[in-house]
Formats: sequence, C-alpha cells, structure tokens
Amino acid sequence: MSRSLSIKQKLGFAILLAMVVGLVVAGAAFTYRDYHATRAALIARAEAHARMAALATGASIARGDRLGAERALRMLDGDSAIVSGRIDTPSAPGFALFETSSWEAGGLKQDFEASAAVVFDGHSLGRATVGVSLAELRERLWHDVQLVAAMAAIAVVAALALATRLLRGIYLPVMGLTAIARRVRESRDYALRAPVLATDELGQLCADFNGMLAEIEQRDRELESQVEQRTEELKRRNQELSSQVAERSATERALLASEQRFKSAFDSAAIGMIIVNEARQIQHANQAFQSMLGYAPDTMTGTALREISHPDDRETGLYQYHELVAGQIDRYQIEKRYVHRDGHPIWVLCHVSAVRDPAGRYQYAIGQIQDITEAHQLSKELSYQATHDALTGLVNRREFEARIEYALEGTWRNGKEHAICYLDLDQFKVINDTCGHIAGDELLRQVANVLRAKVRASDTIARLGGDEFGLLMENCPLAQSQRVAESFRAAIEDFQFVWDDKRFRVGVSIGLVPINRDSASVTEVLQQADTACYAAKDLGRNRVHTYLRDDEELAKRHGEMQWVTKIQAALESDQFRLYVQPIVPVVGPRNRYEHYEVLIRMIDRDGAEVPPGAFLPAAERYNLAAQVDRWVVSHLLEWAAQNPQEFARFDMCSVNLSGLTLADESFLGYVIDLLRAARVPSSKICFEITETAVISNLSQASRFISTLKALGCFFALDDFGSGLSSFAYLKNLPVDYLKIDGMFVRDVHTDPLDRALVRSINDVGKVMGKKTIAEFVENDEIMRVLAEVGVDYAQGYGVGKPFPLSRLDHVVPETRLAAVS
Repeated sequence: MSRSLSIKQKLGFAILLAMVVGLVVAGAAFTYRDYHATRAALIARAEAHARMAALATGASIARGDRLGAERALRMLDGDSAIVSGRIDTPSAPGFALFETSSWEAGGLKQDFEASAAVVFDGHSLGRATVGVSLAELRERLWHDVQLVAAMAAIAVVAALALATRLLRGIYLPVMGLTAIARRVRESRDYALRAPVLATDELGQLCADFNGMLAEIEQRDRELESQVEQRTEELKRRNQELSSQVAERSATERALLASEQRFKSAFDSAAIGMIIVNEARQIQHANQAFQSMLGYAPDTMTGTALREISHPDDRETGLYQYHELVAGQIDRYQIEKRYVHRDGHPIWVLCHVSAVRDPAGRYQYAIGQIQDITEAHQLSKELSYQATHDALTGLVNRREFEARIEYALEGTWRNGKEHAICYLDLDQFKVINDTCGHIAGDELLRQVANVLRAKVRASDTIARLGGDEFGLLMENCPLAQSQRVAESFRAAIEDFQFVWDDKRFRVGVSIGLVPINRDSASVTEVLQQADTACYAAKDLGRNRVHTYLRDDEELAKRHGEMQWVTKIQAALESDQFRLYVQPIVPVVGPRNRYEHYEVLIRMIDRDGAEVPPGAFLPAAERYNLAAQVDRWVVSHLLEWAAQNPQEFARFDMCSVNLSGLTLADESFLGYVIDLLRAARVPSSKICFEITETAVISNLSQASRFISTLKALGCFFALDDFGSGLSSFAYLKNLPVDYLKIDGMFVRDVHTDPLDRALVRSINDVGKVMGKKTIAEFVENDEIMRVLAEVGVDYAQGYGVGKPFPLSRLDHVVPETRLAAVS
C-alpha cells in the first residue's frame, strides 16, 4: 500500500503519526505517573488509619469491651476511601466489625486492606484491619485520560494546519521534478526543464537536474554526430570483416588440413614424437616412441617424463625446459637416457621445441626423440680408441700429452710438482726379430700389465709407440719420483717373458723429468724426457737418468739440439747438396743399367761437407726431417727438368723418405704438384720408406703408396727385417723392392743365421713378386753369397761410392766388384 501513496501523503502521515505518537506517549507517561503517585498516597493513608484504629481500640480489647472497640472504629467513617474496619484477636477473630456508610450503601467495593498490630501495655492483642476502595483513584485516572485526549485532538488540528504549509513547499517542487523526469523519459526531449520554485535544497536539486539535462542534451547532439561517423566507419569495417571472415574461413580450413597432416605425420613418424604439457607429462606419444621404450600403443598418456628417465638423468634438460616455458628460448637439444620397459637404458637425442598461442603464452612442447644408443656406444668406443692404444689398452700418446698439459696448467696455478718418465725397452728388438711380431706384441701387452700394476690411481701409464712407454706421476716430488722410476726399472728387470719354451729378460732405459713452474711446454718436457732416456741408453741401458739442466751427459745431447739451428739455416740458405750411389744387378752385365739412390750432404760455413749421419738423427728427433725430404724431392725434380739428357740415363732414381714425412698429410699433394710441374717420367722415381715408418703410419702410408703408384712411381721398403713385424705387414704394402737391412748383409758370408735371414727375406719377396736389394755389399764374398741366395741387386761401397749428382755426366761410377755371371 505504501508504494501507491504520493510523497505528500507519505510526508503528511509521517508528521501526523509522529505528533500523535508523541502526545500519546507523553499523556500515557503523565497518567501513569499520576496514577502511581495517587495510589501510593492512598496506601499510606490506609496504613495510617490502621495504626490509628490499633491505638484507639487497644484499651477496649484489653477489657474485652467489644462495643468500645466498635465505637473506636467508627472514627474511620470520615475518610471516603475507607469502606470497613475489623479487629481480630487470637481468641476471637472478628472481635469488632465496622462498615462505613458508603459500604453499606453499596456504592463502593473494597479493593485492598491495610493492617496494624494492636499493642497495649507492651502486649500484642491482635490486629486492626481497614478496607480500602480505589474508586477515587479510578475516577482521577479517568479525568487524566480525558485531559490527554483533549490535548491530542488540539495538537492534531494544529499539526495538520502546519503540515499543510510545509508539505506544499516540499511536494510541489518534487512533483514538478518528477513530472519533468517522466516526460524526458517518455519523449527523450532533453530540452525540457523543471520549474525552480525556491532557493532551498529542493530548488538547488531542480537547478542541478536542469543542468544535467542541458549537459545530456549537448552530449546527445555530440553522440548523434559520432553515431553518424561510427555508422559509416562500421559499414566500412563490416566490409573489411566480411573479407577477413572469408579469409579466416579459408585459413581455418587450411589449418584444419595442416593439423590433420601434422597428426598423420606425427603418428606415422619413423622417429619418436611426444607432446608434453607444462608439468612435463606426456599428452600424446606416437607409435615409434612407444615401441622404442617397449610400451603398448596408447598406454603412455599421462606418464611423467621423470618416470621413464634414467635415475641419473632425471634432472638433465630440466633447466632448459624451464627456460623454454618462460619464453627465454624456443628450442633446445640434449642427450639423455630413458629406461626401456624391461629395464635396460636407451640413449636418445632429444630435440624439444615450444608451441605458443598468438599471445606468446606457452601451450605445450613437441619432442623429437632419436634412439642413439648404438651411435653413443660407437662414439664411446671411438673415444676410447682415440685415447687408448689398441694393443696394450694403455692411453696413447695424444691422451698422454693432453694429461701432461693439464698437469702443467695445475703446476702454473698452484705450484704442485709432478714428474714424467720416458721408458724404452732395451731388448725388445731381439725378441721381435727372433720370435716374430706376435711374440713382440705379447711382450708389449705383458710389460704393460707389469707397469699398470705398479701405478697409483692418480698416475697415468701410456704407450707412446713401438716399445716406448710414458709415465705421468702427479703430485710427486723429484725424490719420490726417482724412487718410483727405480721401482719400475726393477719390476721390468725381474720380469721374464716366456715364448715357445724360451725365456727372455728385458731391460728398460728410463728418462725422468720433473714438472714444475720452470717447465715451459709439453713439447719441451717430452723432448727433455726423450733426451734423458737416450742418455740412459748411452750410459749402459737398464737404468734411470734424471734430466737436470746442468747434467754433463745431457749437455752432450744438447749438442744435437744445436743441429736444429744449423739444419734450419741450411734449409733457408740452400746449403745442401745431392749425391747419388749406384745400385747394380747381382747377376749379369752392368754396362747399361743405371739405378741410383739419392743421398744428401750439408755444406757448413767453412764449405766442408757434413755427412748425413751427423745431422739427420737430429732432424728426425726434432721434426725437421719432412722439411729436409721436401728439399731433396724438389731439388731432384728441378735438376731432372733442367737436365733431361742426363736424367734420361737413369733407369731408376730412389729417394729416401722419413717416417715424419709420411705423417705429413700435405706431402702427398706436394709431390704430385712437383711431378706435374717437372714433367719428368714418374716411372723413373722410386721412393724408399722404412719399415718402421710404414708400420707407424700404416693407413696413411698405404694411401701415399697407392696414389703415387697410380701415377707410375715405384716404391722400395728400406731396412727390411729390422722392424717390428716385417712379414705380417708386407702382404698389405704394394711395394716393388725390398731393401734387405745391411745388418744382415755385412756378415752374410760368415754368419749362417744372417744367411738364413737374407734367404728368407729374398724368398718371401720373390713369392710376392718383389725385387730384392742388399745393402752394405763390400766384397766379392758377400756378392757371391747374394748370387747363391738369389738377391736381385746390390748396393754398398764395394759396388760404388756416393758422388755429387751435379757430376753425373762427368763421373763413371767406380765398381770394384765383378758381376756374378
């Protein structure tokens, strides 16, 4: 109902109700107060009458005078509120009774009683009781109510008169404001204004309302203008959106097709493919990945990568994955191990890339997983092979040098002292030559085991090549390292090698070098160790020699190092000369056959010739041999190109090559370029290479030989029989000549064993279709034995001495030995 009343009605009712309630509350309070005050006075009056009656009747009660007591009670008749009186004694209740005239007339009723004790001479004789009527109180209360009602009526009339004026000042502005607001809402006419009838708050409200309408009217006009502009823009944008929707539809269709192709490619990919969420759980895995780990199809969804990772690799790639999720990287690649369902590890290569939404937020990662277990194992084996010697299982020279380099760096940083030993077996050649390469290899394996059993865990024992070993002792002062080196020497000395019921003892020469802050480089340390080892051999073998800078023995070795400067100077200033020495047939005429070996001499500052034995060992030791060989080949071919008639006399021209030269990968191309530039017949060139050099660089030597043989060159295997395993490697080398080592030839006419060795070498060569050349042929007896054995050619001072190549057209080779016919 209150919702349907107007503001005027609501305000009127509120004012009237407030006034009526206020008057009623005030009247009620007044009446309540007057009622309680009057009643309290009436009760006090009744109690006073009761005490008076008790005093007045005390003597009569004491005498038992009932009439006297009743006369005393009649004094109560003067109070209109008292309607009765009564004296009660313990022995006679109702001893005396009295009723007032108003009681007797029946116009009043008794509402309550008041009593007092009757005491006479200090004795309690009973109680005096009076009856009281509240008729007077009720009458007074009624008069009060009538008075309050009259006052309320007067107040209501006055309130209505006052409210009418007040409501008019409130009602009219509000109704005007309401009417204008309704018209504005219905018509949307913001030009309407509410009447301002006063300057009070309601007048200000109307003025503010009119201001709001004015502002709305202004904005409405602006909005209409903007709406027109926006309508035109929306038309244009609608056209653009229509075009974009068409393009988007086409794009979505293409994307759907692309997703289908991706899913097909994902599921059918030959390599493992997985999709991983941010929690590193597999959302989808293709068949290849599940088969790789031994799982049934569609069983890996929800599997955490941690569950299938090897325990040692569970954290591998975690840091990169967090970077991928954070957007710091877009992809990464790692190697790690997964665990196959049957428990064995699988090495995999993981390519992981992120897929993000258009806003760049991470959605998921795609992993491409390749099983590289076999490749990893092969890499591990290759790494082991690259750092270890295949025969003995010890680390090889390259790894040994790397560990020395690391030790040197530690010495320079923290000053710790280390030591290395260079070990060279003393009697290895004897065993290898007498028992064959198989025995030699077994000896090296057993010696390696002896050395391996002696080293500490922190030390390194290596095979450096041939019968040479290296020992790196870390954190080992000089005095301690000398004791260790001596223990190694003693262990080798006590070792006995048994082969075919034969017992052999070998010794070892050891060069010891301390590594400290004064050590310059790995190369210098190894050169010092090599020098100390050769000093040990020169001093009698089977001993330890320590490299000290003031050592007299090492000073002699230092002389070899001086040759390095001389050789380099000779190369720079072209202070070498070419010599040749004839090689002739053992049987038959020699008048036409001209086969020469090219030799070299150095010319010192005084112009004297220096034989090759004086400087070639230093060139070999200090890695200059390849430069010397380049000088020889280039000057020989240069001479051949400039002297075609003299070179035409050559049936064959042999050139020695060092093992270091064969190890030089660029030398092959260098020779080919020289042969093409000189334009001389390649069939007249024979390269001599030593057996030990070939074995040390077997694969590279084979390539070198086969390449140059294809161009027409010939090859001779020099010093055959002196190496590690001659016959075993011979069948794999396409050489044309075998030059029998002179150590077997010089005593062939007196030593049956030498004769048997020469015969064996010659027979093997003939079986393989190779010609044989004997070195160190110095007399007729040797030549005769060589003819009996069947050797093809001979070379030596007995056949012809070396002479300068430049005098070839003037010198007739001196041949002191007669040909065997």
